[in-house]
Amino acid sequence: KEYLGVEVDLTATKADGTQDSAKMLIETDRHMKLGTKVLAEASFRYDGCFCSVDILVRNDDGTYDMYEVKSSKEKKPQKKNPRPIEPRYIKDASYQRYVLENCGVPLNRVYLLLLARDYVRGKTLDLNEYFTKVDVTEETAAMQSAVVAKLTNLRLVVTDPTEPASVFSGGCKDCEYFNYCGRNIPTPSPFDVQGLDFPIKCQYHNDGVSFFDVPKKYLKLSIFAQRQIEYYNRPNDWYIDKSALQAFLNNLRFPLYSLDFETYQAIVPEYEGISTNEAVPFQYSLHIMKKPDGDYSGGSPDLEEHHFLDISGDDSRRAIAESLVQNIPYGACVVAWNESTERKIIERLATAFPDLKDHLLSFSYEDPSKLFKDGHYYCAAMGNRYSIKNVAPALYPHDPNMDYHKLEGDVKNGAQAMAAIAMSKH
Repeated sequence: KEYLGVEVDLTATKADGTQDSAKMLIETDRHMKLGTKVLAEASFRYDGCFCSVDILVRNDDGTYDMYEVKSSKEKKPQKKNPRPIEPRYIKDASYQRYVLENCGVPLNRVYLLLLARDYVRGKTLDLNEYFTKVDVTEETAAMQSAVVAKLTNLRLVVTDPTEPASVFSGGCKDCEYFNYCGRNIPTPSPFDVQGLDFPIKCQYHNDGVSFFDVPKKYLKLSIFAQRQIEYYNRPNDWYIDKSALQAFLNNLRFPLYSLDFETYQAIVPEYEGISTNEAVPFQYSLHIMKKPDGDYSGGSPDLEEHHFLDISGDDSRRAIAESLVQNIPYGACVVAWNESTERKIIERLATAFPDLKDHLLSFSYEDPSKLFKDGHYYCAAMGNRYSIKNVAPALYPHDPNMDYHKLEGDVKNGAQAMAAIAMSKH
């Protein structure tokens, strides 16, 4: 595709690393007068509104095609939204169109570039298949009056000397200013209730619904959330469903193989057979409990450990698959927290390496997290999460080894592990 051959990147930064928008505006004007065909980060300002366009392509007739590139995959078409794009992307492109056209840029077409939903890398990266181009010219044209109305409201807020009251909505989710705007939200509040959709949390808070009144309003509240509210002021009490715990224990087959992976996700697939943003394993830890009544203290022969780590930067999937086959016997009972993650990783390894497929797919899985997720065991120290990082210190409050925040080193969770492996690749 011609637009991928970027000729000039107009990104400019100051000595302190911040964006040099003034220089970008000057260089954009210069290159447009020169007739440069393809511009990346072309920048424009109109009436206090600034934007940088990901890719701007000059056509032979002097008009331009605008491309807004997104790092998310195209959506599956649905009845409510038959187009494979999120509405916020249309708003983003509509704003940019507003600025460009008011700066006198003759736009021909407006496109979104999304990551193709089903792309799997071959021997080389095929950019034509990696992206999906979606024409949003008509949608962005139809939204111009809405852009004007929104900017009018924003200018009223900007020029008002008093800070507006914080009224929350679904649009506040993931906003970097939410903690500031929500600094006066009491604790606990509907925002602390596990499992509620964010817009519902906002609605309840705006309506004055308290944390403890949520069950009266939301009839589909999960069992976990019900336990959370019921036990909030009972720090010394536990809810224990002994029959559910016993049923889980009865399903275990010794020896048990407790497995946990660490993965990284690359927007651009690095190796053949990997899809966009696929979780690729580079490390696992395996603890083998050999018998039900074993001694599992440190150094006991009843407990066996195996570890795999590859930070070479190469494709480690074959090595990790062979290591799993070597350390976990055919048909073994694998115990994994949120086992669907480990199961899916192993299934992808089985697909990638057919000669190991039968062995890798022979494992059965048991997931202890379901006991907590389904509310069979709850205590107030767990808060609104049933991750192992919350459950472990809640069960063993006096054992510092169970508190992830007190672990030695700089890597204490999956996100930090992903960042560490990314640094090792460079």
